[in-house]
Amino acid sequence: MAFKRHQLPRKDIAKLFKNGRRVRVAAGMLILTKTGNQPTRYVCIVPNTTAPQASKRNRIRRMAQERIRKCGRLPETGYDLVLIIGGHLAKATRKVFYQKLDEVFSLFQAAETRFRHISGRM
Repeated sequence: MAFKRHQLPRKDIAKLFKNGRRVRVAAGMLILTKTGNQPTRYVCIVPNTTAPQASKRNRIRRMAQERIRKCGRLPETGYDLVLIIGGHLAKATRKVFYQKLDEVFSLFQAAETRFRHISGRM
């Protein structure tokens, strides 16, 4: 199976859950790890407990991925990210949903240097 540039294969997602650094954010939880010079890859996860219906989970996931692509706030190289969307965002309006995601990635952008320093401990 050919993956898009930004997608994470299942085995890499499992490694992230095992070894990644967890950060609680407004949108839910962000799990990340430093990858060196590889392109930044990400995945958005919406648990069953957040939205019981698959159509709602898929809509939330698509909205998050679209915002990440359009925002362009992720660094080009160096990270693997898993964003687990929290339950409160499933019920939020589109405007609030996008504001919370923007907060997450502006925090990530601001703290990128801090993550670089602590990435040796991951």
